[in-house]
Amino acid sequence: MSDAAVAFRSLSDSIGRSPVERLAHFVRELTGEYALALAAPDDGIERTWRISAVFTAAGEAVAAGEDPFRAADSDPRLHPALERACSEASGALRAAASEERESSGHVLDLAASLVIVPLLRDGQAAAALLLPADAIDDASLERVWLAANLAATTLARESDLARLARIDARRQREMRDVARIQRRLLPSDEQHIRGVEIVARLDTCELAGGDYYDYARLTHHFRPPDYDGPDVFSLIVADVTGHGAAAAVEAAMFDALLRTYEGGPEGGPAAVLGFANRHFFTRRGRSHLITAFASLFDPESGLLRYANAGHPPPLVKRTRDGGRIEWLDASAGIPIGVFPDFEWEDATCPIGRDDLLVVYTDGVIEAASDAGEPFGSERLADVVREAPNAPEELLGAIRRAVAEHQKGAAPRDDRTLVVVRRSAL
Repeated sequence: MSDAAVAFRSLSDSIGRSPVERLAHFVRELTGEYALALAAPDDGIERTWRISAVFTAAGEAVAAGEDPFRAADSDPRLHPALERACSEASGALRAAASEERESSGHVLDLAASLVIVPLLRDGQAAAALLLPADAIDDASLERVWLAANLAATTLARESDLARLARIDARRQREMRDVARIQRRLLPSDEQHIRGVEIVARLDTCELAGGDYYDYARLTHHFRPPDYDGPDVFSLIVADVTGHGAAAAVEAAMFDALLRTYEGGPEGGPAAVLGFANRHFFTRRGRSHLITAFASLFDPESGLLRYANAGHPPPLVKRTRDGGRIEWLDASAGIPIGVFPDFEWEDATCPIGRDDLLVVYTDGVIEAASDAGEPFGSERLADVVREAPNAPEELLGAIRRAVAEHQKGAAPRDDRTLVVVRRSAL
């Protein structure tokens, strides 16, 4: 019998081989040069035990499936008595020779009797080593069983970690695909809307998230074909409850709903929210709600029409009035997805030359410091009031202030910021 410490060193020396080959090398070091087999139950309801791997006396695999610790239907089945012994064993034991001869058909000619070394998991035999009877004397049975289970546990942990790493890598690839699709739903940075400057930024706390924004020219609905003045445009910012892939899918479905809306100019933002809400309830039960701010700006009247479905109120910076901050909280409705027949109402707000509109999701104001204090609406208003009036600089100032408040802590929610300035003509 070899020393157990030498056997355990063989686990490290055999890194690069499959877990079951490393286990075979370990047992070879522990018991000497004896052939062995590994038996395991299949995935069937009755847990039929089969020989899932066979090894030579040198510890080399002669026959082994992709996962030898899980038997396949094609593997040789054990004799029922030997099968029961493997399933019920809680420690190393000896089995009669006749039981093994009836489970013949294997590539190894085992000795007249067997030693069964069960490998336990969660208190049950998950697999069993089958060794020739003369590989272990009676005095060493318990020591070999304990050592083999320690080794199997070590290898199983390594195998589980490797499998989790593969699953995580696949999940990351899938999330990156979702994130790429989500980004394609956002308006192009090259889209030019006459009469305003627009900058936007969406930061997800995971690879993909539930925040959403869109803006588009609607001038053709309100002006004659030869019109070449400032554009009438719509802006919507939304936030699906939660974050991650599920929220990103809901945001994509919300985008699809909006693109089917065919209401006329008289409908207004409230009608858009009502349309999305009604279609939201035409599908099966949902686990998410959506907050949204929808708006329509007419540059000729300088009037912003808007409706709010449970979304944090945007703010307007009056640049020609000392940077005074005005909150757009006159239209505060419930989120989309609460009641199917809820009707939102439009509100209006004048937007003067050089005024700035700031729309955001709650991930901005709920960003917490290490002490748990949220960034809050007041800090947001202070930053907007003091920041430069260039939209890009204002957006950057808000993001920096939030990051400084968090002191480098990872965000816990998605964050979207949209800044619009009405140009001075």
